[in-house]
Amino acid sequence: MFISCSLAFILFLGVLILASLSFGNRISSINFNEANNTMSMISEQIETNVDKSIESCLSQLNIVIQIIDNTDLNQEDYKSVLEKIGEQLLFEDVGFLLPSGDIIFKDKNYNIAQEKIAIEVIINKKSYIENIYFNKYGEKMVFAIPYLDGKYSDTISSIVGIVSVDEFKNYLVATAFNGTSTVAITDNDGNFVSKSGNQEFEKKNLLTSLRYALGDDLYYPVKEVFQNKESKTIDVNLCGVDTFLYFDFFNDAFDNNLNWHIIITIPVSEINKSTTEAFNLIVKSYSVLGFVVLIAVIVSMAIFFSKIGRASCRERV
Repeated sequence: MFISCSLAFILFLGVLILASLSFGNRISSINFNEANNTMSMISEQIETNVDKSIESCLSQLNIVIQIIDNTDLNQEDYKSVLEKIGEQLLFEDVGFLLPSGDIIFKDKNYNIAQEKIAIEVIINKKSYIENIYFNKYGEKMVFAIPYLDGKYSDTISSIVGIVSVDEFKNYLVATAFNGTSTVAITDNDGNFVSKSGNQEFEKKNLLTSLRYALGDDLYYPVKEVFQNKESKTIDVNLCGVDTFLYFDFFNDAFDNNLNWHIIITIPVSEINKSTTEAFNLIVKSYSVLGFVVLIAVIVSMAIFFSKIGRASCRERV
């Protein structure tokens, strides 16, 4: 009986260990899927937030067009008119983009002829948004719509509004995963449009950063996901940290002209936290159960040896 109890106890412990490992792997798989689903929902929410922001900004720029079409305007009046218009809108500043690529604001002038936004708006006659750094003005999100067939369209190519990069970042904030997630928007070439979160990238371009961090062998499959505009989660190592990198394509209603990508990163350790906690809980539960079984085995052994002792005493009598 003693040997049988011992073997049964050892067998039971083996079953507990295998069950723990099985549960751990299953929970890990479940957590990864839940993380992927959560990142997908974050992406959809951010896309909705950004869309609403864009629509609001565009509607305000259209208001500017209505104002200037009903105003007697010459180039000497630009700055004074812009100052009055700016007071009525939510933009940090409003300006006129001229055919030369010059932007005239109420108190500053800049030339952005070499920026992509100028090409899209002046030449291609499309609305566009771009992150631009202005000397002595800082980094700004620039919204521009073409001014077509208007009263002053011979001299004004576009109406421009700017907001601070920090204000635009508010649309990218995600509180999931204890605030450890980073959300970024890039253009179709991988250039960062805006980013919110703690994930550091070595370069100003996502693709360049990934190539630098991963090396060519690991980089090209990731680049293919980006270029194919897939929604997919990939496990990579960024800046020495195992990271889940989620890609999604921004299906904008903005003349289908933005071609933005949404990128979300989450440390694998953050996702594994819940796995570890669940696994430890299982191990503790099984440890308690194993202890109970051990006590039962010891009691059985004590009863067994007690019976043997009594039997030996009776034989001696």
